[in-house]
Amino acid sequence: MPRPVKSTPRAQSSQSVRTAAEREIAEASAAIARHKTPESATPLADRIGIAALALDLVAAALGSIAANGLAYGLLIFAAHPRKNATSRCEVVLPAPSGRHGLLTDR
Repeated sequence: MPRPVKSTPRAQSSQSVRTAAEREIAEASAAIARHKTPESATPLADRIGIAALALDLVAAALGSIAANGLAYGLLIFAAHPRKNATSRCEVVLPAPSGRHGLLTDR
C-alpha cells in the first residue's frame, strides 16, 4: 500500500506553476483560434488581377535590370578618362652630386 505524499510548500509551488502554465497555454490556444486566416497568400496579385507567378517574375526581372544598370554605370564611371589628364603630383629628383651612397651629406 503506497504511502500518502505530504504536501510540502515546494510541491504546492510547483503545482501552482503548472496550473499557471496550463492556463497560459489555454489562453494562447484560444487567441490562435480567434485569429482570422488571410484570404490569400498573394493579396497584391489578387487585387491587381494577375497571376502571382507573373508578379514574382516581373519583380525579379526589374530587380535584375536595376542591379545590372548600377553595375554598368559604376564600370563606365570607373573606366572613363578624366577631363584633366595632367598629373597633379610632381616628381622631384635630387640634385646630382659626386657622392654616392646613403647619408653622405654629413
